Amino acid sequence: MHMHNANGRAGENIAIGVELGIRHFDSAIGGAGGCSFIPDAKGNISTEELLRVLKRCDVSHGMNSQNIALTNAFLAKELNRDLEE
Repeated sequence: MHMHNANGRAGENIAIGVELGIRHFDSAIGGAGGCSFIPDAKGNISTEELLRVLKRCDVSHGMNSQNIALTNAFLAKELNRDLEE
């Protein structure tokens, strides 16, 4: 399942996907990326938000949140912009 965070609803949609049995999700560190057809829309759902949604839905993921945070900080510095956390 691939979600852009247009209108800030990606997390809700991921939770519904979990309820429907979906277990494969795309995300991007810090929500980096974009949406070419919705002006000023946020990019992809951030990996950080995806992990929070999966935790609330009691779905294990095996990802290291601390490493995700370190990668977010590195990418934000390289892109010279704030990313979602």
